[in-house]
Amino acid sequence: VEYFHQVEDGYSHLAAQVLGSLSQRYDIDLRCYLVDGPSGGNNVEPNLLLQLSRYDSAFIAPHYNLDFPHSQGLPDPEAFAKAGSILAGNEDESFIALAAVVGAAMWSGDAAALNKLAEKHGCVSEKQLKACLARGNARRAELKHYSGAMFYYGGEWYWGIDRLHYLEARLAELGADN
Repeated sequence: VEYFHQVEDGYSHLAAQVLGSLSQRYDIDLRCYLVDGPSGGNNVEPNLLLQLSRYDSAFIAPHYNLDFPHSQGLPDPEAFAKAGSILAGNEDESFIALAAVVGAAMWSGDAAALNKLAEKHGCVSEKQLKACLARGNARRAELKHYSGAMFYYGGEWYWGIDRLHYLEARLAELGADN
């Protein structure tokens, strides 16, 4: 199963909160990629889409027993960059463990917590972050998609937590339950 995480996307933060349970519940190899948001014709209103992802995520999170802060506005671009640089330096298992924690600090505007995570887990350089994003974007494009918060398995896409149950049903049918 491949997962594509867009740091500045609220839906990705919700998806990040289920990565650990998904990888523990099913006998799968969960590969995680950092990606940029949609571009070109796939993103007609980029600022509006990010605002909507924050707004929508705050309202749907409780229905999935997840957390999302109900604050106004988006985190500043420096927080997005710091969160991305922490996650880019961590491979699949570490990424799975860190993505929700890093996202919680970033989305709640807790710069001190984000800095502590950076100190503890390290940060990659801006050049390394861009290279990591380029790898994730290339893999996602190869699979013919454009968005974050996406899971891919066996030729099919599953968007965010509200479509994750379809992936889980498919994995269960295959006997991949642990």
